Amino acid sequence: MFLEGAKKGFWSGDEHSVTDPFVANVTRQDSPLGVRITFNVNDAVLKVKGPIVDAGLVGIYPVVKQTIEDRFGRSITVNTDINGRKFTEPVPGPASNLEPGLNTVDWSYSKTK
Repeated sequence: MFLEGAKKGFWSGDEHSVTDPFVANVTRQDSPLGVRITFNVNDAVLKVKGPIVDAGLVGIYPVVKQTIEDRFGRSITVNTDINGRKFTEPVPGPASNLEPGLNTVDWSYSKTK
């Protein structure tokens, strides 16, 4: 999803993207152990219907001759958001629960331990 006049990129996944002039009013609050990002989205976020991100979509990276894998070399599917919530339908960005209106993403170093 591209807001505030941002344009789609040239990579192969962008054909599923939605562009919208909506103003997101993004704010960021840093703390010693993380960040809080707040932003607004409109109902365009509900229109994004992307593919499932897995080894089949990503393909093989030519330099390393691997796809997206776990630490044991098994192909993975991206089906969990930044907060650890599983989703069954692909969603844009790091949060699976975006809703029209104000959204907040909290990331804390303490969550990564």
